[in-house]
Order: sequence, then C-alpha cells, then structure tokens
Amino acid sequence: MKRHQYRPDALIEVLHRAQELFGYLAAEQLLHVAPSLRLPPSQVYGVATCYFSR
Repeated sequence: MKRHQYRPDALIEVLHRAQELFGYLAAEQLLHVAPSLRLPPSQVYGVATCYFSR
C-alpha cells in the first residue's frame, strides 16, 4: 500500500500483491486494506470476490 501511496484507486494492485504474498485473501487482510486505502470494507470485499475468486 505504501508503494501506491495509499491511493484508493490502487485497490486491485494491493489485493493482487497480498494474494501473491499469502496465497489467498483472508477476511482479516481485507479489513486491514479497507481503512488503509480509505475505502468501505464492502467495496474491498466486492472487488476481492469479483476479481480474485478463481
């Protein structure tokens, strides 16, 4: 997130990197990302389930 200057529009890049590092996206990770990027948890969850559910 720091690399992307905590910009909300970097959500997909941040989630992709987290998935690379941990191998999956846990709810705890999503709840950490949301306030850091100043996004509602529902939006982070929605993007994660749409783009990363495969």
